[in-house]
Amino acid sequence: MNNWSTQVAHGGEDWDGDRMPKRPSLFLMLSAIATIATFPLYIFASGGAQPSHGFFILFCLLFHKELLQHVMPEKWAIAYGPMRAAFCFVFVVFVVQLIYGITLESAEMLKYIAFISFNFGYLVVMYRYIVTYRTTALNHVFIGMLLAVGLALMGVILNMGPNSGRQTGFFNNPNQLGYFGLIDVMLFLACYSVCTLKYARILALAGIAASVYLILVSLSKAALVSAFLGLLLFAPSIKGRDLAFLGVLCVITLPFLAPKIIESNVVSRVVARIQDIGHDRDDSIAGRGYNRIKRYPEKLVFGAGEGEYRRFGALLEMHSTIGNIVFCYGVAGALFFFLFNLRCLKASPQLFISIFAPLYAYGMTHNGIRFSAFWLAYAVFLAICELQRNDEGDFEIDTLSWSHLRDLVPGSRKRNYEPDDYDYQMIGQAELVRS
Repeated sequence: MNNWSTQVAHGGEDWDGDRMPKRPSLFLMLSAIATIATFPLYIFASGGAQPSHGFFILFCLLFHKELLQHVMPEKWAIAYGPMRAAFCFVFVVFVVQLIYGITLESAEMLKYIAFISFNFGYLVVMYRYIVTYRTTALNHVFIGMLLAVGLALMGVILNMGPNSGRQTGFFNNPNQLGYFGLIDVMLFLACYSVCTLKYARILALAGIAASVYLILVSLSKAALVSAFLGLLLFAPSIKGRDLAFLGVLCVITLPFLAPKIIESNVVSRVVARIQDIGHDRDDSIAGRGYNRIKRYPEKLVFGAGEGEYRRFGALLEMHSTIGNIVFCYGVAGALFFFLFNLRCLKASPQLFISIFAPLYAYGMTHNGIRFSAFWLAYAVFLAICELQRNDEGDFEIDTLSWSHLRDLVPGSRKRNYEPDDYDYQMIGQAELVRS
C-alpha cells in the first residue's frame, strides 16, 4: 500500500510511522478553538466583522497546506453531494444579488454575497478540519463550544440585575443570544450521541443545561419552543445515570446560582413570555413578513434579492429562514437549498432530524442563515456522519493540564490501525479515479 493510497483511505490526513493520525499543531488547535469560543463576543454592529471572524481567518492561514490539498470533499465522501448542492445555492445567491446590485445601483445588495460566501467557506473549512484530524478536531470543536457557552454566561451574569429585561450577554440583541443557545443545545446533543466516556457525556449535558439557561434569560419564544422540541427528539438517547449525575452537580452549584436566578425573576419572566405567544404585534404572518410572498408572487420565479426592502414597503428582511430563501432567491435558490438538506437527510436521517428540525422550527419566525454557528452545525453533522461510517465516532475527554495542552481532548484511543474491507474499497475507488 503506497503512501498516497494510505492517505486517501483515511480521509486525506497524514499518518506517521506508527500508523496513528498526525495531530494538528498547537497554534492551529488554539485558533480552531478560538474561532468557536468567541462566537458570543460581539464588539461591532450586527452584520460587521467580529472577533470570531478574525480568528477564523487566522485559522485558515494556519490550515492552508491542508486546504491546498483538499478543499471540497472527495467524490466518495458523504459530504460530496450536500456540498455540491450548497455550492450551487451560493452561486444562485451570487448571481441574484449581483444582478440586483447592478440594476438598483446598491452596494447593500452586494454585501449579502460576502455573507453567504463566508459562511459557505466556514462550512467547508470546518468540515475539512474535522475529517482531516478526525476525532481530535471534533473534540476541539467540543472544547470551543464549552468555552463559548462559558463566555456567553459571563456576559449574562455581568449584565443581569433586578430590573434587567431580556438578556443579550455580549451579543447585540436577545434573539442572537437565544439562537446561539439553541444551536449549542443541538451541537452538544450531537456530541453526546457519539460520546462513550462518562465524563465527556456529563460535560455535554452540562453544556446543554448552560445553553438552555441562555435561552431562558434571552426570553426568545422561538428558541424556547425549538429547544423543547430538540430535547424531546433527543430524550430517548440520554442515559438515566448521566442525568442523575448532572442532577447532583446542579444541587451542588444551586446555592451559588440561586440568588442571581431569584433576583432576575427568570422563571416568572419565562412564564409570562410563553403566555404572550400569539399576542405580540409581530406574532403574525404579516409581522414576520410572509405577506410579501402573497403581494409579490412574481418574485418567486427569479427571486427578489436581499436588501433594499423599501421596495416592498418594509424596513427589515423577512423573519424566516426558508421564507427568506424562497422569496429572495426564487425557484432555483429554494431548489438547491432543499437539495442540500435532502442529501444531508439521506446521510443520517435520525441525526439530521434531531439537530435541524429545531433549528428550522426557530427559522419559521427568524432568519438565521447568516449566523456562522448555523453552518458549523452542518459541518459537525457531516463530519460525524463521515467518522461514524469509519467507525470512529467516539471520543473522550482527557485531564486538562499544561503537559497535555496540545491534546486538550485526545481525538481517539491510542490503538494500532489495521485496514479493513472498507479501507480497501476506498483505496480501490481512489486508484480508479486516479487512473
